[in-house]
Amino acid sequence: QAARMAAIIKDLNKAGTNPEHLLRVNVYLSDIRTADHMYRAWNSYFDSLGLQEEQRPVRITHQATLKDAGFRVEVHAEAVLPAVPKLKA
Repeated sequence: QAARMAAIIKDLNKAGTNPEHLLRVNVYLSDIRTADHMYRAWNSYFDSLGLQEEQRPVRITHQATLKDAGFRVEVHAEAVLPAVPKLKA
């Protein structure tokens, strides 16, 4: 989970945004019984970023048949770009 989230944060930074602008994260687990482990990893990761619970994105957890049988977790994240002040002409 932490490695996947780190990759998402890297992609966010490339796009000009950051974890504070994540809106929603869908987490797909191959086995829903591992959800508690994922929740602990989630909390640990966002704790390491210094984001309080109210600053974190909505997380929706699903059990799913994943694209690759070797995958245990797939993540889909949605974020917004921070507001950019308009330049005066």
